Amino acid sequence: MGYRAIVHITGTSEPIEGEIDDLPPPNSVFLALKHRPRGKRGELGWVDYRTKLLLLPFSQIISVEIMDPNSEEVESKTTTRGMRP
Repeated sequence: MGYRAIVHITGTSEPIEGEIDDLPPPNSVFLALKHRPRGKRGELGWVDYRTKLLLLPFSQIISVEIMDPNSEEVESKTTTRGMRP
């Protein structure tokens, strides 16, 4: 079962939208996000429009929002790895 997700990372104000196949196990060091850019240029200037899969390290992830496929509400899952007080 896939999940639509919005990932907020450090160093950019733009979140990344995509799909993850499964929620990662607790010992994971990265999140695999299937990226589907909109249009030929895409919405992220630092990602090539032909990119299909992003491997995002948890040390750079601020938070991940998991979209409920049956609702328009967003459930926010905040990571604690790599967070600085």
